[in-house]
Amino acid sequence: TDSAEAGYIREHGPVNGLYDNHLSIMGVKVLGDGALGSRGSALLEDYSDDPGNRGSYRFTDEEIYNVMSLAYNNGYQIAYHAIGDGAVRNTLNAFENAIKENGERADRRYTMTHVCAVADEDIKRIADLEVISALQFLWMYRDPLCELEIAYIGEERAMAMYPVKNMLEAGCIVSGASDGPVTPFAPLEEIEVAVTRNSPYPGEEDTDMHRWPEQAITPYQALEAYTKNVAFENFMEDLVLSLIHISE
Repeated sequence: TDSAEAGYIREHGPVNGLYDNHLSIMGVKVLGDGALGSRGSALLEDYSDDPGNRGSYRFTDEEIYNVMSLAYNNGYQIAYHAIGDGAVRNTLNAFENAIKENGERADRRYTMTHVCAVADEDIKRIADLEVISALQFLWMYRDPLCELEIAYIGEERAMAMYPVKNMLEAGCIVSGASDGPVTPFAPLEEIEVAVTRNSPYPGEEDTDMHRWPEQAITPYQALEAYTKNVAFENFMEDLVLSLIHISE
C-alpha cells in the first residue's frame, strides 16, 4: 500500500466511460494465487502428487485486507484472481472483513475471477456477499489441461471443478470471461461449453470430453452470463442493455 499504484488510487477516483465509452478505470486487480498447471493455485488440501504443497498463497491475510480496504475506501471495484479453493476462501474472508471494518458501500461489485475450485460451503458465501464470479467456460471440458490437473490433484477434485449450476442455484452472479490472450475470445464456443460441458470444436464435439456434465447450464443462463451479467460487472449495463434492446 506504499507503492506508486497505491498513491494513484488515493489521489484519483475511478473514471467510467472515457473516450466515448472505450476506456474505464474502475477497478484494482489482485493476483491472489497462480495457475493450477504450475502448482501455483492456492488449495485447501495438498497437491496429490506433491504432499505438503498447497500452492502459492501470494499474500498474507493482512496484506490482502490492506489492499482491499485501500481500493474499497477510494471507490474502486476489486477483482481478485482466485483459482484454487484456498484462494477463494481467503478472498471471501478479506471481502467480509473489508465490509465489516469499513462499512457497506453501495454498488461495490466485488469480483473474483476464475473461481475454478470452490468448497461447497463457500458457494453460499459468494451469493450472500453478492460477489461476481467471472468464469472461463472454455476451460470446463476435459481438454489436455484437465488431464494435467487430474495428474496434480487427482481425478475426484479435478472433475469437481467449475460447479456453475450449483452456483447459479445458490444465487451467485456469474459472468462469462475469456481470460484473453491466454484463452481465445470466442463467446459462441464458450456458451456451447457452458451448455454441454464438452468440447465445442469440430472433430471433438461428438466425442466424450465431458467434465461434470451435471453442471451444464441452460442456453439462456449462458447467454445471460455473456451479456447482462458481464455488462453489470463492468458498470456498462445501461449502455450494453440499451444496445440489446435496440437490436431486438
